[in-house]
Amino acid sequence: MMNEAQTKHDLIEPALREAGWGIVEDSRLRLEFPITQGRLIGQNRRAKPLFTDYVLEYKNRRIGIIEAKARDKYYTDSVYLLYQWLTDLWCRHARRYRRRCL
Repeated sequence: MMNEAQTKHDLIEPALREAGWGIVEDSRLRLEFPITQGRLIGQNRRAKPLFTDYVLEYKNRRIGIIEAKARDKYYTDSVYLLYQWLTDLWCRHARRYRRRCL
């Protein structure tokens, strides 16, 4: 049985290196990357920030998110979490261009 850290070390990181992430010029593998600063809850306080396990960057553009799970967990366990992150990222981007959030 593999926990999340062991899954990252034994399976994900070797596969990413083999695919050239962090090795190919202009590619970068960001670990424990903050997705949000945390929702504002008032009185200058924020909720816990959201982090993802890996962000794939190419030529300074974020093009992928990888969320690791223990090997015995099903991949759909993190679908809602990824949906939340993508919604947060889209809303931040949408506000910049005065578009409506999801």
